[in-house]
Amino acid sequence: MPVLLICAPDPLADELHQTLLWRDGIERYVAGRFEDALTTAVATRPHLVVVDRELPRALRLIQDLRRDPPTRSASIVILTRGAFELDEVAFLEAGANAILRLPVGPEWEERLGRLLTVPPRRRVRLTV
Repeated sequence: MPVLLICAPDPLADELHQTLLWRDGIERYVAGRFEDALTTAVATRPHLVVVDRELPRALRLIQDLRRDPPTRSASIVILTRGAFELDEVAFLEAGANAILRLPVGPEWEERLGRLLTVPPRRRVRLTV
């Protein structure tokens, strides 16, 4: 069963209920604070972490998730509103797999479906 962690200062159920994230068979956890998000992520080892850009220390959360072995393999999606802003590139550089804009659009199903099945990240060192 896929495990999902939603990290947002405000509930996103109204926005996300029409996506595959609210289908039966997905185990969902919600964290409204940075500390709760880290603790829940380590405890549940989610397949997908959805981070609202408005969450305080959202960038730090992504960095910490990528550093920690139990959460390193999770796919990470940033939710944002409005037009593209240049500072969003920092989220991708920190390890986010995708940025999705609210309100939910028709492309969400395909993108979220792919992110739920992304193969795990592995650290590999090869001698050159």
